[in-house]
Amino acid sequence: MGKMKLVDLSHPFGAGCPLWPYFEDVKIERMHYHAKSGVLSQKVTTVMHCTTHADSPAHVIEGLPFTHELPLDLYYGTGVVVDIPKKQWELITAKDLENATPKIEKGDIVIIHTGWHRYWGDSRKYFCYSPGLGREAGEWLVAKGVKSVGVDQQALDHPLHTAIGPHGTGPIIPR
Repeated sequence: MGKMKLVDLSHPFGAGCPLWPYFEDVKIERMHYHAKSGVLSQKVTTVMHCTTHADSPAHVIEGLPFTHELPLDLYYGTGVVVDIPKKQWELITAKDLENATPKIEKGDIVIIHTGWHRYWGDSRKYFCYSPGLGREAGEWLVAKGVKSVGVDQQALDHPLHTAIGPHGTGPIIPR
């Protein structure tokens, strides 16, 4: 096996970072600091969907594993970046994934590059109008046996499949 290269794809975390439109802001409080106690201790209060993160299966399906129950090797391995340019609210489809280059193989960590990362920030455009995967794309990735999936937009799911959309508890964003 060749030398492995680790690539950090995370966005900055902290107070004032871009958040889903209905989340509380990150709070960071110093409990102890060097002048007071000779050490730095902080209390961080946040929601789990804050800036770059990995969803555990338990996030969406009751009874499946939480993050601490997943094997660590799910987080490293062969990564492929596939370019699938998409515009506002367009779906990433199974056909897009099947035709992507490089070819997606079983066990790959797949990063889907739509170009939406250029809108990252505290904006409605980034969070509410991004492209996203539809059910058929998710089913395709599961059937293919990929290890994990990452995207350059706000989430794997399409924003209209969340509380942003005009259904269930939505729409939370007035149009």
